[in-house]
Amino acid sequence: MAKKIFKTSLILLLSISILCGCEPYKDPDGEAIQSLLSATEENLLYASYLRINGTCNYTESYQYKTANSPGKPLTMHTVNEDTTIKYKRTYQDAQNYMSCLSVSGEYAYTNISANKYKPAKRQYGYTGYYGVVDDNEKEHLECNDFPIKKAPVIEDLICPDLTDCGRSLDYSDPDYYILTITYGFAKFDHYVTLISKEYRADNYITGMKYYYDKDTKVLKRIEIQGSKDKTQTKEIATVKVTEGFLYSFNMELNISEYSFKEHKMIVCPEE
Repeated sequence: MAKKIFKTSLILLLSISILCGCEPYKDPDGEAIQSLLSATEENLLYASYLRINGTCNYTESYQYKTANSPGKPLTMHTVNEDTTIKYKRTYQDAQNYMSCLSVSGEYAYTNISANKYKPAKRQYGYTGYYGVVDDNEKEHLECNDFPIKKAPVIEDLICPDLTDCGRSLDYSDPDYYILTITYGFAKFDHYVTLISKEYRADNYITGMKYYYDKDTKVLKRIEIQGSKDKTQTKEIATVKVTEGFLYSFNMELNISEYSFKEHKMIVCPEE
């Protein structure tokens, strides 16, 4: 019944718009955004060689406070993770192209509550290959203490599907068109999850920006930020305790090089 009422209301609204000579809403930046996405796809995804470098920094702190303790909460431990991202892609034709994504991270955990101020460190990462050779899909993954099953497809982040996403385009910068995504971050969350090993709190991306060169309209940089404050109060032996987790991350990808000159193809290792 509700669907029928909604459908009738929509038909009535469209009829009124037509009678009044009103046109349906049109995104004023829609054509400009599409031209940026098209120029980026044509130049980056069809370049014979593409190289992207990036970084991701993730931090986490755990704070603790009892109802009887004065002042601010005590920070009990901190986590800091720095990740280096290296991506290369070679393209010959629709039947032959290959991508290689290398991610290496260093994790530092400092237990302040135990007076261990020297952080415990460890390193991890992976290298993932994916693409097509002679019209046959190829894929290979080498992991070093980073338990993932598949590398993220960076091409889909370079040329994103903005369906159900809020977006705005800033023309004021002298060098770049800046596309800001304002909502609809859930579809991008897995990129961070598959690049930062410690990032596990789903859906707390708070901002995304794409920077396009004003002369070529080709993408130059992607920035993804996020933060989350998770606080809970519980009772331990009749004492009220407040625990707080503060998460934040910043990820940046820079288009370092792309060329249409003939280039040696990336070779996907055999399983």
